[in-house]
Amino acid sequence: MSVTRATRREDRIQSASAVPVWGHRRAHDPVSLEPLQSLACFQVRRAHGTLSQGFQARLQAQDISLVQYCILVVIRRNPGLSQTDLGQALGIDRSTMVTLIDRLQSRGLVTRKASPNDRRSYALMVKPEGEALLRQIAPIVEAYERSLAGGLNEGERAQLLTLLQRLGDFSAGRPA
Repeated sequence: MSVTRATRREDRIQSASAVPVWGHRRAHDPVSLEPLQSLACFQVRRAHGTLSQGFQARLQAQDISLVQYCILVVIRRNPGLSQTDLGQALGIDRSTMVTLIDRLQSRGLVTRKASPNDRRSYALMVKPEGEALLRQIAPIVEAYERSLAGGLNEGERAQLLTLLQRLGDFSAGRPA
């Protein structure tokens, strides 16, 4: 067999064992996330998913999601707040907010009454059952927050929170 034929045969064998250019990957090849890794929106979305899942796992027995927790906390700090104002503050659209408040109300955690200032809107209040739930889960939430610091020192954690708040304010059209 000539050198040229042997080289061509080796080239065919080598190319047959290589990953095809289109449509097939080896099982353990790393997934490339470029250029996504340089996008803040991707990194925030990715972190949000991971952090929300961790929150949910820790509070599974209490059957409360991160967004439901946030709603309860904001209503407790702002008794009589309207659903519209709550939705705007948390960046939740009106129809989703109605569904979330319906769920919390059906669990006996919040109440909504016609607003004394505007008959078209509802004033929200946390019921005693909602207060009790917030007290019960406070240590769990605090422990989870501490665990998130992981490799961050206090200064880095404070900087991260400041930057995330600025990003959120800017995205919502509020001055940073």
